[in-house]
Amino acid sequence: MPVVKDAQSLVLAGIVARSDLIKPSLAHFDEEEKRERMRGLPWQSP
Repeated sequence: MPVVKDAQSLVLAGIVARSDLIKPSLAHFDEEEKRERMRGLPWQSP
């Protein structure tokens, strides 16, 4: 997805890939999964 400096000049400032948008969500998911593993869930057997 192209990123422009402003709508008037349409100067290309960069490109945002789908993976760039997904990375923060994956990092949050991984952190939450680690917390749950350390805490242990009640329905999991030891």
